[in-house]
Amino acid sequence: MEFGILIDQLADPPQQAVLLKIPEMLMQIHIRHTVKLSSNGKQSASINRSGRSFQPALNERERPRHRAAHRRAQAEGEAAFRSLDAWAELAYQFNSLRILEGVMPLHVKDSEMKQYQRDQSGEAGTGQMIVKKGYGNECSLMIATRRPGYHTKPHQHESEQINYVLDGEIWFFVKDEGFLCKKGDFHRIPANTVHWAYNRSDKDCTVAEAHAPGLIGGRAGDNANALFDDGEKPQIRGPGVNQFVPYDQAAAEAKYFGFGK
Repeated sequence: MEFGILIDQLADPPQQAVLLKIPEMLMQIHIRHTVKLSSNGKQSASINRSGRSFQPALNERERPRHRAAHRRAQAEGEAAFRSLDAWAELAYQFNSLRILEGVMPLHVKDSEMKQYQRDQSGEAGTGQMIVKKGYGNECSLMIATRRPGYHTKPHQHESEQINYVLDGEIWFFVKDEGFLCKKGDFHRIPANTVHWAYNRSDKDCTVAEAHAPGLIGGRAGDNANALFDDGEKPQIRGPGVNQFVPYDQAAAEAKYFGFGK
């Protein structure tokens, strides 16, 4: 299937996750060309990307024909790998830039905005979060409403993060330091720094979070709204990607809440 046709079929944003798998899939492909050497087709030489080959014993009459076949196969193999490299590069651009099919407007109305609910589990933590996110080349803005009991596991990302609490209250931890942030408060999380969030209250908490570069790599880009003018070529820096990391979360929180609380 041609890559352009594949893109058309994956135009629905939730299916963008499929695109993220393409680079890895392409890189795992090992192309081999088999050259028939004898008239009965039983002997062959296998040509790999480096141009090396396994050459069985040949009689003098077969050698010229084998050399010609070898040169043709090597040329075809190199062309095939150049094509593979081209597709891999294109797929990488879709992975890192997350270019979406269709119109990418500078303005997205609330009624047209994509949003999603994330149910944290496993290594990600516990609780629910409702997310709206828009992004451009240099940054992204996320409006996140975290339900009572929302509690993420320690993670970090390349993106510097600035929080502004729109409603409610929430604890943000930066390494072993905790901050109780309430409506109207600003809070900053430096780039590549372990942090997590904990809504210990009995009400929803809504926070506006700015990330630079944009936090849209991997799952963080699910249903994000691309804000580009029609015909504009995105030149996205980064992007930032969430990475869960080992950290003694319980010890850090115990300083503020006591163990087991």
